[in-house]
Parts: sequence; structure tokens; C-alpha cells
Amino acid sequence: MGIRSKVKDFIDSQYRLPKGLIGAYIGEKMVAQHKPETLWTIELLGIQPGEKVLELGCGSGYAIKLILETNKEIEVVGVDLSPVMIRSAAIRNKKAVQKKKGEIAVRKCEKSKFQR
Repeated sequence: MGIRSKVKDFIDSQYRLPKGLIGAYIGEKMVAQHKPETLWTIELLGIQPGEKVLELGCGSGYAIKLILETNKEIEVVGVDLSPVMIRSAAIRNKKAVQKKKGEIAVRKCEKSKFQR
């Protein structure tokens, strides 16, 4: 296995479970790469005031930010397996977390708490 193959495998592993500084960079890169799909998905959800939204695999929290900017009367919980992505999401949504409008964590969630 050559160096090029090793580098490719390392970068690919960062898309699965971002770690460290490279993982944080990859997370921000994914925000740009997935922006059209993120906007489309949020529109399709038709989120209503008072609903609680669970985002599985929240990454760096871009969708959470968009949802909270357009829907002031909802609560969003973002969950991700990567502590690096959770940190990025918490930073991106710091005000919402402080106001208890958003929660970002690596944890198990009860399905019955969420409508979408």
C-alpha cells in the first residue's frame, strides 16, 4: 500500500468518524458539500412551532442553526458519534444552547420525545 492510498484511506475515515483537527476541517467541508440537501430537507420537514426535532448525525450543527433561525418556538437536539463534530456544533449553536433552545450531545435519546 503506497502513501497515496494511505492518505486516501485516512481522509475517507474522517468522513465516517471525524477526529482531531483534520476531522474538524472535514466537518466544515461537509457543511458546504451538503448545503443544498440540508436546505431541501429542512423545507420538506415542515417544522411547526412547539415541535421538538431530533437530528441524528448532526455533524457540525449547520442544520440545527438553520432550523433555529427560522423557527423560534421549537427545540432541536443534535446527536453525533464524533466528539469533534459535537464540539463544532456546540460552538456554532452556542447561543441556542445557552437559551435551552438547542441541545447537542453524544448520547442515547428516547424516541417518544420527538415528533420529527
